[in-house]
Amino acid sequence: MAIIKYGHLISEARASLNGTVFSRNSAGPYMRAKVSPAQPRTARQQQVRQRLSAASASWRNLTEDERKAWITAAAIATKINVFGDNMPLTGHQLYMRLARVAQELGASILTTPPQIEAPQGLDTATLTATASPAALSLAFTPTPAGTGIRLMIDATDTLSAGISYAGGKYRRILVSAAAATSPVDILSAWQAKFGTLVAGSKVFVRVKTVDQTTMITSPEVIASAIVA
Repeated sequence: MAIIKYGHLISEARASLNGTVFSRNSAGPYMRAKVSPAQPRTARQQQVRQRLSAASASWRNLTEDERKAWITAAAIATKINVFGDNMPLTGHQLYMRLARVAQELGASILTTPPQIEAPQGLDTATLTATASPAALSLAFTPTPAGTGIRLMIDATDTLSAGISYAGGKYRRILVSAAAATSPVDILSAWQAKFGTLVAGSKVFVRVKTVDQTTMITSPEVIASAIVA
């Protein structure tokens, strides 16, 4: 379903409608034909689908009072939509978001909602990459991360050095231990997902902090580096 933002007529649109995709890049809004990608059904895709099914089942198994508590908590929780506007969440949406984070951390899914307060995010993130000898590390501030705060790190494969926006190319590679200290060596995790660093290419990382008690995440910080 397309999401449309109205001005005097229509100022912007997102998502898809009748085979047309609405989006925006540095040159402004654009439309393109919708192309359905192949579904390779990788191990990661199957894992994500299984986790979504498990989280949905756990929502259904909550008591009515527990579901009402999530609905009440969601009234003060917001998310940023594709236009940068704050949008309210439903109780089910809030529950599923935090359930997915808990699954990524290997923690139990919360049955009652936490206090809605995002943890402190990173102020800076700096990526360093070399092909020979292979090295990939992420420096960040503040360091160390707070007590009970972990880093969720997504990364891209090697991309053209001319690319400045990685879009949907990020993949989860690592969830750090609590109170991690800068810099974090992410080479092994990156290689396990993507393979070999190539000199002259570019790698992006996307990092957010997560409170392992509440499962609430901070806004993300993005960094990139040309592989030396």
